[in-house]
Amino acid sequence: MSESAHDAPNDRIGVFRTVVRPSKGPMQELLVRSEDPSSLRAAKNVLDLLSSHITRVESDSLRALVESIPLERSPDIAEAEYRQAKLNATARQRFLDRHRVLNAEEVHRVSARRVKNVHATAHRWRAQGRIFAVTLEGQLYYPAFQFEHGEPKAVFRELIAIGGEHRRGWSMALWLDAPNRWLKGLAPIEFIDTAPERVVDALRQDLTPIG
Repeated sequence: MSESAHDAPNDRIGVFRTVVRPSKGPMQELLVRSEDPSSLRAAKNVLDLLSSHITRVESDSLRALVESIPLERSPDIAEAEYRQAKLNATARQRFLDRHRVLNAEEVHRVSARRVKNVHATAHRWRAQGRIFAVTLEGQLYYPAFQFEHGEPKAVFRELIAIGGEHRRGWSMALWLDAPNRWLKGLAPIEFIDTAPERVVDALRQDLTPIG
């Protein structure tokens, strides 16, 4: 960091001296001579500001440098992340083993919509918040249990609205397929057709902050 040392203005000799010591580079000495005390005071104020500015700039630069250095993850954290990734992959595969998923063209065929763009129907319904998609190898797929008689089931509009950023994509899919305490340990997907209101209530309960 920068430092500065001052010789107080002396009206008799008319000299003001300041020393600036940057953290890098040689020490700098500035000398002001004047017979006018007011000029010396003005010079001192300017040099004080200069020294303060140098200190602040160097401090900000150091802080930015420190913040830019990536922190190394401990072995325990890395291992925990690996275990979580493995659990997620297993859960996704289990979901795919249990439930059929459709690409955009298949959604188009299910809907029997008469539009030239075979991707338009799935895109529009997803944009409207009527269906959700999961990602597989960079492509969007839509769980088939969302559709009935060529239309999205009404319950999914409500689930997607309630889930917001907390339940979307794979997060929504895995939540639907996992045992739920509000449903006596059964998966929400088991109630989609018979008691959709219970599924909505279970999601709302899961997302309600405690306390």
